[in-house]
Amino acid sequence: MSDQDIWGRDAVAPLRKLRPAENLVLVPVPENAVIIIRAENGYILREIEDGQVKDSVFEEPEVAHEHGLEEALANCLYRAFEGSFQSKWRGGLKLVVRQKGREVEGEESEG
Repeated sequence: MSDQDIWGRDAVAPLRKLRPAENLVLVPVPENAVIIIRAENGYILREIEDGQVKDSVFEEPEVAHEHGLEEALANCLYRAFEGSFQSKWRGGLKLVVRQKGREVEGEESEG
């Protein structure tokens, strides 16, 4: 391997040939699309409209608590589909993040 890059300059690091991406799949995306991507600490809402891509990030709260990730997902879904949710004067979807599981809630209502 040469100590120079393709322009004849001294190479700082050895040059390597890039490998082609393995398992790369190209998925056609409709013109007006909503894509939700799971990130390490929340969700990314990618909206594609008229060829423009807009990303919104929904992170867990800085003060972490047990249901922070669920709240981030709820906020992401609300933003993506806000016209479909119930409002004061119109029926629609209702999204609730519960702090307790169904079994615990059932035990509390019985007791």
